[in-house]
Amino acid sequence: MTKYVVLRKTMVTVKDATTETAAGPVLYDISNKLMKAAGHLDPFYDTAMPPAATNIYYTSLQGVLDGSLPPADAAKRIEDALRAK
Repeated sequence: MTKYVVLRKTMVTVKDATTETAAGPVLYDISNKLMKAAGHLDPFYDTAMPPAATNIYYTSLQGVLDGSLPPADAAKRIEDALRAK
């Protein structure tokens, strides 16, 4: 998977797991504020999704972040994956 997923997996689950250089100033600031308040955080959405939908979620989110996928297309991909059996 991509750098975002690696960062996300560590950054939002363990306090002080990333640096501003690795995450970028905006994401680092958000993470820092969350982790100072929570100590740890595990997003429910990726653990509640079927594995195939989780993979599409991460891939689509990375596309939105790097500009290769419009947000509306990402949302449709995720919705379609969640509807698939």
